[in-house]
Amino acid sequence: MSKLRTNIPFWISLVLLVISLTQTAYTTDSKNDSDIPALLEFVTGWGAAIVCPPYFIPWLANPLLIISWIILGKKATISLFLSFLSVIFAASFLLFDKVPINEAPSYESITQIGTGYWFWLLSCISFFLGTYIIIVYNNFKLKKQL
Repeated sequence: MSKLRTNIPFWISLVLLVISLTQTAYTTDSKNDSDIPALLEFVTGWGAAIVCPPYFIPWLANPLLIISWIILGKKATISLFLSFLSVIFAASFLLFDKVPINEAPSYESITQIGTGYWFWLLSCISFFLGTYIIIVYNNFKLKKQL
């Protein structure tokens, strides 16, 4: 696979992810610090596995996306599958109406989904679609050569 073509979905996805980390992930009905930064969720989200496992599922989109970035040039179909899972896991956050806010765990209602979440989801979707296009293009090109 051409290095340039495999780099395009990666760079688009990476830029969208970096943008997402500078934004608010979501807002809760908390009295103090109700805007939750996406960077905080990205760094500490794995802790939900210890506190309350169902809330860990959306965070799993992060390692899946990163692994799919790494293996795209070598195993495109596995990368496609992992990026698809990252989209599903990231989108699963929309199923939650409350989130744990500490290790007790105490929960607070989500009042608004922030732009950080939407950029994060868009990062996963763009990589999945870019990988799909690369695979389709390469298969078409291969069939044309035959």
